[in-house]
Amino acid sequence: MHQLLDRTQLNLGDKPKGLIPFHEENGRFYTAFQDQLRQAHRLTQNETEIHFTIQPEFEKEIKNHLNLLNLDVQLNFSYQDENTNAYCFDENQEVIESNGVPLRRPAGHGALLDNLNKIDSDFVLIKNIDNVQHTSKSNLTAETWKEAIGVLLQFQNSLKELSKNYSLDKLDALNAVYQFLSPSEMAEMNETKLALLANRPTRVCGMVKNEGEPGGGPFWVEQNGKITKQIIEKAQISNAVDQQEIVSRSTHFNPVFIVVSKSDCKGNRLDLTSFRDDDAFFVVEKSQFGKKVFYRELPGLWNGAMSNWNTIFIDIPSETFSPVKTIVDLTKPAHTA
Repeated sequence: MHQLLDRTQLNLGDKPKGLIPFHEENGRFYTAFQDQLRQAHRLTQNETEIHFTIQPEFEKEIKNHLNLLNLDVQLNFSYQDENTNAYCFDENQEVIESNGVPLRRPAGHGALLDNLNKIDSDFVLIKNIDNVQHTSKSNLTAETWKEAIGVLLQFQNSLKELSKNYSLDKLDALNAVYQFLSPSEMAEMNETKLALLANRPTRVCGMVKNEGEPGGGPFWVEQNGKITKQIIEKAQISNAVDQQEIVSRSTHFNPVFIVVSKSDCKGNRLDLTSFRDDDAFFVVEKSQFGKKVFYRELPGLWNGAMSNWNTIFIDIPSETFSPVKTIVDLTKPAHTA
């Protein structure tokens, strides 16, 4: 462990997780960054464009590291905008200062909605850097991405056709396949409201069976008398007994395996910030300088930030979800040849 973390040795403790060697293949080691790039290139075959949101101080090292692969890809990078950082408060709701300057902390992954908005591509595949399998175990993930993209395209085409020739029977048939509307939403649906649906961004979210991983999942959520399909973090769920019973019976977990279309059904690019639920923020409690610190995180990227999107959940194989939270995870079958 000393050799892994010591700054005079491998210094892995000061590196982004993406720069840590994950997999060995034919005597060569590949990091998470490299295997994400290799597998994206295999998936798209040509004109591969991959985007990493990173810490700016590591950009040069990451670029040089990925260029070692000598793949014909377009690399893009972005950073979490410091202007989105949240102000920190104490228990008396007073702003905390450090050396006379207000203390601020990153406002969660919801701040990356602006990054997603700026990506010059209609279809974007979203996943976490550490969820990448050994190349020999990655074929299933590639096929699952293709299926998710196909579901999104079929849904958008069907919604576009329905908006041209609306009928309640056709809407019932479409919703029976994709279940993107709750019964209460269906009861209020008409041609005008369908046109609004056709003018929203769309996401297809892969869900894996819940095997005890921490995090959120797919739920029908009631808010202000309206029931919608959402990804919800456990912190957003009431501690009331009836609500916790629903959580305990939940069967699926959100692995962040998401295909999004940033355009409406007619192909017009949308401003994603217009579809965020700004009330779905988090109040976070942390420790700083030995004291309690409170600050507000923005609505999560796949939670409140995508609250008003057309949302479809699909069941995907558990083998496509192999996060690396500790070094021991790299000994699991998904990370070995």
